[in-house]
Amino acid sequence: MHKSGNGRGAWWMWAAPVVVTMGCEQDYKLQAELREIEASPSLLDFGHVATDTSHTLPVTLTSLSGGDVQVIAADLLDTADSYFSVEPGLPTIPQDGDATLTIHYSPEEPGWHTARLTILTDEDDNNAHVVDLRGHASASSVQIWPTTLDFGPVNAGEAVAREVFILNDGDIDTSLDAGTTNAPLFTVNTSLPLSILIDETGSIRVAFTAATTDLITDDLRLSFATGDIGWVSLRANDCASGDPTLYDTDGDGWSACAGDCDDSEALIHSGATERCDGIDQDCDDVIDEGTECYDDDGDGLTENRGDCNDGDATISPSAPEVLDNGVDDDCDGVIDLGTEDLDGDGYLSDAGDCDDSDPTSYLGAPELVDGIDNNCDGRIDDTTIVYDDDGDGWSEVMGDCDDGDRFVSPSASESPNWVDDDCDGPVDEGTPYGDDDGDGYSEYGGDCDDSNPTVRPGAIEVVANFVDDDCDGTVE
Repeated sequence: MHKSGNGRGAWWMWAAPVVVTMGCEQDYKLQAELREIEASPSLLDFGHVATDTSHTLPVTLTSLSGGDVQVIAADLLDTADSYFSVEPGLPTIPQDGDATLTIHYSPEEPGWHTARLTILTDEDDNNAHVVDLRGHASASSVQIWPTTLDFGPVNAGEAVAREVFILNDGDIDTSLDAGTTNAPLFTVNTSLPLSILIDETGSIRVAFTAATTDLITDDLRLSFATGDIGWVSLRANDCASGDPTLYDTDGDGWSACAGDCDDSEALIHSGATERCDGIDQDCDDVIDEGTECYDDDGDGLTENRGDCNDGDATISPSAPEVLDNGVDDDCDGVIDLGTEDLDGDGYLSDAGDCDDSDPTSYLGAPELVDGIDNNCDGRIDDTTIVYDDDGDGWSEVMGDCDDGDRFVSPSASESPNWVDDDCDGPVDEGTPYGDDDGDGYSEYGGDCDDSNPTVRPGAIEVVANFVDDDCDGTVE
């Protein structure tokens, strides 16, 4: 005889009466001990969780009286998916003790999910004990920026802190549970866990303490309660490839590692205009070249010392006058012993002066942006910023960043050649040489997915996401 359904998920079990015949013609009946088993809870609720995460909860089986009971089956019914599962292994419930069934919930799609767990024992397999299972899954998503956190130039012993921002744009609240790095010089200075509600943005402060002024890089791994993993590349003292705005201290567009020989003075950098002041403005290790203070032609005299043509070593105040060449060779203002130089530029028409009424025009004069053929070569404004010197249809003032190369212009296509072909600032973007996702690695450098900043050499491989996170050719 049996009885079940006592409202507590319990079973009462009796064995049939046993008749025992003893001496003196006396019969005795022995009743088997009452057995009662309870399963709890009757509703196992996993609550609100994120999709693509795994969760476990126990069902406790308790022997309230009687001997040991063996669980012979634990089956899932009334489920349209396989998101619930029972951990293998059927326990024995000891007399007056407990045993556990471990239930897993691993939802792959958002929504409500339910199932019914039925449990049978070796005592009475006609009466199944029932536990209802329930869970609700929502899509999780976080956006993290910047993907590369550059601390800029940091002196030894100096500490700098910067912020990383996290947007929760998923359908479930989350929390940042951990932020870890490999290098102890980088630390997270925000107390964790950090709760981030739906559509809210949180932030953490990451600190760097420099031991030296050498380049250092690392990765910050961000772990969320919803199972999301984020990565931020960390770097400091990375002048060569770091954020130019951090390393350009004088704001002239050039950092010390990119050719600025004095990053405290905005008028000094590679390509700057040289001035007559005893300072190397263009950082080429030559002082005052191209100015009136410099002896450009090497004849021992500069323009401010009377050289009337510092581009020609045969012309200077110490040179002899050559007759009938149309040139003021000795810079005395008189050409060929009396021939008139109408504009006073030192050249006559028969010596190549194409406009003897304009002192800025003569053979070899510097070309100016003035709509005039100053150097008398038949071209107007050539070699200036308004002239298309390489014939690609673009001048420097129109945006040509290299007017000596016809394959470089704003309309050119970017090629993997370490050159900014399209003059937009980034180099080799969209090619195997360019770091398109900002994770510090290009395809040429081993990035197997340069559109995803979490995929790169050295990243942590995420199990069962079907992605080669660390670009080693294998998927875990």
